[in-house]
Amino acid sequence: MSSIGSIGSASHHTDSNPSSKIAAIYKQIAQLAQQLSELATCGDNSEITNEESAMIESEIKMLETLIAQLLARQNQPDPLRASGSMVAAADGINRPTGNHQLDVYT
Repeated sequence: MSSIGSIGSASHHTDSNPSSKIAAIYKQIAQLAQQLSELATCGDNSEITNEESAMIESEIKMLETLIAQLLARQNQPDPLRASGSMVAAADGINRPTGNHQLDVYT
C-alpha cells in the first residue's frame, strides 16, 4: 500500500509530448486516490496510516501542480518554433557582413 515507490515517477517521464505526460500523471493520481480510499476504508486509525494518508494527499497536490505547470507551458507559444530557427542570427554577430568581418591573419 505504500506510495513511496511512485513519488516523482511522473516528473521523470521521458516522453516529450506534454499531452502524454499529463495523461500519465492523471493515471498516477487515480492510483494514488485508490490507495487513499483503501486506507480510509481499512478502519485503522494508527499514526502510520494517518502519516501515509497525508503523504499520499501531498503527492496528489504535487502532481496536480505539475499538471498545471505542463498545461501552462503547453498553452504558451514557443518563440523558437514560431521563428523557425533554433538560433536567432543577427547580422554581424552570428553571420559576417561587409562591415563586421575580422581578419584573423593580419
